[in-house]
Amino acid sequence: MMSFRFIYLLLLLLVLSATIGYSQEVRVELERSPNIHIIPYGEHPSQFGQLFIPDNAPAPYPLIILVHGGCWHANFGLELIQKFAKSFLPEGIAVWSIEYRRLGEYGGWPNTYLDVANASDYVNVLAESYPIDLDNVISVGHSSGGHLALWIAARSKIATEFPNSEIAIQDPLELKAAVGLAAIPDLARAKEQKVCIDAASNMIGGYPINYPERYQVASAEQLLPLGIPQVIIHGDLDRIVPINYVRPYVRKAKDLGDTIRFIQLQNTRHFDMTITGSPQWDKTIDAIKELLKSD
Repeated sequence: MMSFRFIYLLLLLLVLSATIGYSQEVRVELERSPNIHIIPYGEHPSQFGQLFIPDNAPAPYPLIILVHGGCWHANFGLELIQKFAKSFLPEGIAVWSIEYRRLGEYGGWPNTYLDVANASDYVNVLAESYPIDLDNVISVGHSSGGHLALWIAARSKIATEFPNSEIAIQDPLELKAAVGLAAIPDLARAKEQKVCIDAASNMIGGYPINYPERYQVASAEQLLPLGIPQVIIHGDLDRIVPINYVRPYVRKAKDLGDTIRFIQLQNTRHFDMTITGSPQWDKTIDAIKELLKSD
């Protein structure tokens, strides 16, 4: 029997995601225009990205690798964050919003991680055809996408410290910084605190006692320090990923010498910071722009 919390979480995701242009029953069609391109990075139907290229600022453009959330489940795709991605165009910022295999379509270990890694490294290919500044690339993700965005920034350590891991890839794309929006940086603690119910253990294929190394290499928190600046933005009213869940990540990153900024948004729920035009969205955009403009 499904728990009350599971039913609450599912309904909340469906209702709130509908407010930003997405529902499980009717998916918003992915937009295409002279500034917005749908580009595959692999052969699976979910191995593609939506590339947003501005034309209102001097090239080359800084780039955000954007990772959507949805508790890693295939019911939720990058349509969830399309308006958020598009909102960076007037700022002269390019966005590579990536899709990837998720739970329910052969996602989880190791495919989700391999897809996100390959989609990130595909930026090198995109830069051959589009005016992207490879020295000014950051990762940004919301919720479970925040887990993956922080992991993208951490994965260079896997190749050196865990070279035999299934998700170790040599010479990953170098990032300037990483941003977690209502992020889930540690899967073991997510499992323990039932963040996204059982999705964390489903992502890994079992429990921490069975796969300790998988949990280690799949969680940015276990790979700290990242060695690049990070911004963690979280709402005080988040009931999907409670704000106290993320605090240990911030403390550990600081203790290990990382430059990290923690922004606690008042009167803010899980999705509010991605709703374009909201006060929380304004603060989120400002923090991201500051990272891209820093030396």
